Amino acid sequence: MSAIESKVRNNPKVQEISDERDQDAGIWAYLKPGFYHGSSFCHPYDRRHNAHEETWTALNKALRDVHPCDCAACLDLIAKQKNS
Repeated sequence: MSAIESKVRNNPKVQEISDERDQDAGIWAYLKPGFYHGSSFCHPYDRRHNAHEETWTALNKALRDVHPCDCAACLDLIAKQKNS
């Protein structure tokens, strides 16, 4: 595992990684509840609770654009995690 891949996998805002490059689908970082990717408004039904890039280096850079999220979907997931 490269240092960049390790950095992405150990990012405290990332819940799960899916490396789908063998299917020409890139690498996906699914964010923990309470975070969204991008600078646009976080809507509970959009796909902004993840980041997608073709390389580990690009994904690491994309994760710099992750922000706190207080949308209803995130708040619900956080509440469920606290109660479990």
